[in-house]
Amino acid sequence: MFYGECSDCDCSPCVCSHDNLSTYIVGRDSHEFVGIKNVDRENNCFVSTGLQALLNTTPFSQMLNEECEDNELCIICCLKRLHDELEDSKSKKNSVIDFREYRLLLARICRNECFGMGIEGDCFEAVEAILTNAHYASKGIFMIEQNGMGASEVCDGDCHAHFVCYNLLEEARECRCNSEKTSNLTNSFVIRIDSNSFIKTVSQTLIYDFGRQYNNELHTMYDRSEMKNLIGSFTKILREHFGQGKVFDEVCQFCNSNFLRSVKLLSSPKIMIFQIMWPFAAEPNLLNILQVMVSLQGKIKMNEIFSGDSDIEMGLKGMIVFLNNHYVYFGIGEDFRWYRVDDSLCQTIGVGRWYDVLLLLLLMKGTPVGLIYEECHVADLSLYKIELLYLEKIVCNCSNNASGDAGALENSPKISINPVKHLCSENTGEIECVNCNAKKRVGLKCDLCGFNPNEGNWMCKSCRRRNDEMVLMCDYCDDIRFRTPCELDRCTCGQAKFSRFCIKCNIIAECNNCKKPINVVQSSFCALCKSNCRDGHCESCKNEKMLCKSCSTN
Repeated sequence: MFYGECSDCDCSPCVCSHDNLSTYIVGRDSHEFVGIKNVDRENNCFVSTGLQALLNTTPFSQMLNEECEDNELCIICCLKRLHDELEDSKSKKNSVIDFREYRLLLARICRNECFGMGIEGDCFEAVEAILTNAHYASKGIFMIEQNGMGASEVCDGDCHAHFVCYNLLEEARECRCNSEKTSNLTNSFVIRIDSNSFIKTVSQTLIYDFGRQYNNELHTMYDRSEMKNLIGSFTKILREHFGQGKVFDEVCQFCNSNFLRSVKLLSSPKIMIFQIMWPFAAEPNLLNILQVMVSLQGKIKMNEIFSGDSDIEMGLKGMIVFLNNHYVYFGIGEDFRWYRVDDSLCQTIGVGRWYDVLLLLLLMKGTPVGLIYEECHVADLSLYKIELLYLEKIVCNCSNNASGDAGALENSPKISINPVKHLCSENTGEIECVNCNAKKRVGLKCDLCGFNPNEGNWMCKSCRRRNDEMVLMCDYCDDIRFRTPCELDRCTCGQAKFSRFCIKCNIIAECNNCKKPINVVQSSFCALCKSNCRDGHCESCKNEKMLCKSCSTN
């Protein structure tokens, strides 16, 4: 996205002139969004951020145009006036509106302490209070009690709020004979996910390797990268979050089979709000923040998350971020660029790339706490390999320094802003090929052995089976991917003639099932959790018993 205008930096707008990362990432002032004033001691950020997130979705904005009862305590009428004022200010290129009147009215309508003037509230509590009162307002009920319905009362979906944002889930548990089948319903406006669902343990060996690599050698580390295994895993994380699949700790007393748990989405929401729950006491480290961000997907499909055949697809429209001790909204504008709405400020994030969003979060230690997905929307969250590796190198370096911040990003601002240009261009010189040790250009195909760091999965010529892109020796038949005469100092058996990695001298593990030796350039999987372990050791399980590729899928 946004590439192609400048032939030098391959970005649009051009980033060639930027040599200061801090000023670059702040971006430029914009009228894409209108800010909401937050003067001293008003503490409006939590409610204004939640409203910006809702109002930047088409379904919620359209909901405000629905007919409702004309009442001074109608929250739909209140939000419609707010929306109209924001749109009017945007057309007049006014940068900010006053919020005091709206907050006082929200406090009267919602009768919720979090809206009291000057109180520092929770953004998601405010969002749920707003949607709850919208539900009642659509039914002509105003001034509800604090212990009223909320999202917990099952609604037919005929009200404005539940038509737009309503997650009605049916959880079913059944065995093979169906004699103990059970089901129950749950519903909510906000889906809460533990941040630990995203976080994977990274081996200290990997952190050391990334920490000591020079920039122009980064692409050779792609086979060692654990971050790349997280790319686009949000759907899988959500499915695991809802606990779908076999229940191993419980069996049916009649058929002695394990129960199967399934979760079906019965409603048809237009937007979905996810809250990422971080540990309250500890500040997230940059490695964990990057793991969460890399896991996200621009588009999610309900039938890949829930059981059933729901054809609903949604795209990421914005994020709620905890930055500098308060809530900030990161949203996609009409031009598909990313913007930061911080109280009264609206600025592009860099030049609006997804990579710039990651840069800002790492540089300023921003924590993603909320995701807003919208139906019929798609976001481009793609990264170049070198961009991912560069950020991974930076956060691995952070794990080795006392401060834990990403100050290293500012040491080489031009590289941080555009690693693709500065780490993959011809003037970076030659490096050794990861396969044969011959000299080759960074990021390009090796002329001697043919290894291409940008190549995808490959088919073994001997057994005709598919292997992962960075595996250099077939996981199934041990045939060599590239046959090139090599001199290998580490080989003591004399068998290495056509490969840099010897089938005997470079063994890291033995398959715990079939006893097949596993080479350092083959795939190894933890015998307990089945996760891919690049160095023959599973940090999360503290286990060194490995499985080969074939046994891991059985």
